[in-house]
Amino acid sequence: VPHPKELKDFRPISLCNVIYKLVSKCLVNRLRPCLSELISENQSAFIPGRLISDNSIIAFECIHHIQSLKNTSRAACAYKLDLSKAYDRVDWDFLEKALSRWGFLEQWIAWIMSCVKSVRYSVKLNGKLLEVFSPSRGLRQGDPLSPFLFLFVADALSALLSKSVNEGSLNGVSICRGAPEISHLLFADDTLLFFEASGQQANVVKGLLNTYSSATGQL
Repeated sequence: VPHPKELKDFRPISLCNVIYKLVSKCLVNRLRPCLSELISENQSAFIPGRLISDNSIIAFECIHHIQSLKNTSRAACAYKLDLSKAYDRVDWDFLEKALSRWGFLEQWIAWIMSCVKSVRYSVKLNGKLLEVFSPSRGLRQGDPLSPFLFLFVADALSALLSKSVNEGSLNGVSICRGAPEISHLLFADDTLLFFEASGQQANVVKGLLNTYSSATGQL
């Protein structure tokens, strides 16, 4: 940033000590094997047995199909969603409720939230550390747990979109006859949406994104 004015313009980083990372890594090793059964198949990042390249290939085919529908009555569109400060905006209450919704034991959730909420920050100004303060939301990007916990936050958007498709209010893209209808693909905190190119469908997507934003803190 050529002329930084706000704290975020200085690209602050979050650091974790070695002991914390050991604890966090132990929790990750227990959590990772369960993810493929819990997280939507539309998500391809950080899940054993899935490759981001798989979603990339599917996205390429969908976009190619959308281009072939240009200027037809079945025109569709692709929308790339890039969340601003995705990890930093995670709402802790939502994360805790999401873990509970998936059936994790209270003790396990308490361990996870203890890691998430133990964060303390301090700003270094003119070579001097200022008073320590505690955040009220967000995940540290240097924390081994953060990418995996964010999957549960992103999965809420996937659930909203899938529900709308099943109810018939949102029309995804089928690249050929008999192919499954694809409405979205997730790459960690990046999302590709595919839907019918109409004002009505755009309003449906807008409503879903507003619901997701208000619940999770994402923008």
